Amino acid sequence: MMKRGWYIIAGALLVVLMIGAGCTTVKTETQDNLTFYTEQYPPYNYLENDTPTGIMVDMLNSTMKEMGKGPADIRVACWTSAYQTVLTTPNTVLFATSRTSDRESLFKWAGPVLTEKAVVFSYRERPVVVNGTDDLKHYRIGVEADDAAIGKLLDQGVPKDQIVIAPDPLTMIQQTQNGTTDLFAYGEGAGHFWIAQSGTRPGLFSTVATIGEDPVYYAFNRNTSDQTVQAFQQALNQTTQKDLDQILAKYLPEYGLARLNYLTEEARPYNFEANGTAQGISVDLLRAALSRLDVPENATSVRVVPWTEGYASAQNNSSTVLFSTSRTPDRENLFQWAGPIGRNDYVLFADQTRKITITNTTDLTRYRIGAVTDDITVQYLADHGVTKDRLILDSDAASAARRLASGETDLFAYAALPGRLVLNSTVSDPERFQEVYTIGGGDFYYAFNRNVSPLLVSAFQHGLDDVKNQKDQNGVSDYERIMYRYTAVRSSTSGVNESQVTALINRTSTDLAGDATGTLRRINAGEAPYRDQTQKDLYVFVYDTNVTMVAHADNPTLVGTNYHNKTDVTGYPFRDRIVQGALKNTTGWVDYVYTNPTDFNLFNKTTYYRLVRGSDNRDYVVCAGTFKENST
Repeated sequence: MMKRGWYIIAGALLVVLMIGAGCTTVKTETQDNLTFYTEQYPPYNYLENDTPTGIMVDMLNSTMKEMGKGPADIRVACWTSAYQTVLTTPNTVLFATSRTSDRESLFKWAGPVLTEKAVVFSYRERPVVVNGTDDLKHYRIGVEADDAAIGKLLDQGVPKDQIVIAPDPLTMIQQTQNGTTDLFAYGEGAGHFWIAQSGTRPGLFSTVATIGEDPVYYAFNRNTSDQTVQAFQQALNQTTQKDLDQILAKYLPEYGLARLNYLTEEARPYNFEANGTAQGISVDLLRAALSRLDVPENATSVRVVPWTEGYASAQNNSSTVLFSTSRTPDRENLFQWAGPIGRNDYVLFADQTRKITITNTTDLTRYRIGAVTDDITVQYLADHGVTKDRLILDSDAASAARRLASGETDLFAYAALPGRLVLNSTVSDPERFQEVYTIGGGDFYYAFNRNVSPLLVSAFQHGLDDVKNQKDQNGVSDYERIMYRYTAVRSSTSGVNESQVTALINRTSTDLAGDATGTLRRINAGEAPYRDQTQKDLYVFVYDTNVTMVAHADNPTLVGTNYHNKTDVTGYPFRDRIVQGALKNTTGWVDYVYTNPTDFNLFNKTTYYRLVRGSDNRDYVVCAGTFKENST
């Protein structure tokens, strides 16, 4: 039931939570004589602005209401403290608690509510080989005291002396980072949450094995009367029937995101309707991100509507997502945002036979300008001093394009690439119309209604990031494949020049020769100078001589992967060419196709490499690149 999609909210919870990493007990008052203990364990139970929340908390409060009682008396503490308290103190209850054979007689049980997956995490900077649970017995594995993972590891044959007990999740994570342990075992969602809470850069930990899935319960002190436990169980059963689906939709993306309405407009190549279905870059990215979150493909649909209709619905309908939406200061507080999807220049098209020339914004006031109601170009034109009486607005871009062709307007304001495509498909002689002036530019996003749960928006953002950053078995991301499907590879005038690239390579090579371990760690942390803080497309990445990525300043999720025989989106094995060139010539350049972190398309890139011997006596291939102005 609980698949990989829901745990992505764990890192995202940092956006909406204000919590402490310590073990201070937080209490909420109640009229009931039971005291409930829990821990920080998203998405089941956690603190949001010092208030207990989560699936199990909401289910508990609904159950108490079903019993005719007030809100539960909930105390949030460290797991070991909470566990020991409920073992020894009458009228106490512990949640969310895995019901295992070794715990069966220690408590009385009410539930189950959900199923929890326990997994083993590895640290990418210290890769280990785990092809199955049998391999776990070869490693030191950290666990939290009194956690059910201890029994699961013993069941998998891990020797007791290789299980390292930690007092809390943060200590457990730190021990894996500093080499005290090789791995750590924890609940999947909560593990990702605590990794994010530790300050570790996203992507440096990954799951390598699943060690069990257990139902989670409310565990009552064993001296609690059977009558009390049975009454709670009956009320919980009623709550499960009435409220569970709604509660799950609030916290778990595979439920909540499936219930939203997704609206877009006709704006090729990003979103359009063909053969009765929505297609395009933004649509495919949406579906890929939802797939990463285990949202069933048939659970959602995308409707192509006039922009004005979609824009109004996204503001007024609490379950609506609108895309592709330019994110501007004027719109910032109208929506919640996930993205970016891409970047557009917004331009004015004119009939070139009329010889219209615009050299400054004052020239704009002389012309009748067509645009789409509520489109971002309307705001850009207003910023340039164009008054409403100079605008002729339509509900869709095709109508505005036809007005330009008929002479009803002098100029047509729209995004550059979609504008060109709408002219191509709408007017009989589209080559007659050319861009004459740029009025603005910026990134565009998925715009969520403000009442959508922030957890769902953040989960979607993490799913979208995975689509962009994670490479498949061929070395290509879903994002690259989607872009390549709809657009041509571009050339770009990068702000980074070749002298900056070679200087960065030389600096990194010197640092590796002096302190290989420390330098690789700082690269993976994205520190300067290995990742330029102002020019985001200037960064270092490092292979070993087997074409395994050992450090990446921009995308650490690539670390630990072997890229031998893996290619760019065009099928070119550039990584092999880099390493082969370094082993043969020490230094050189390789050209290939790649994404630019400062833009959102495919570009021609050239990378400089250098073979260097590290202080650990290992050979490394240090790389950095720039995006090319002209394809070669």
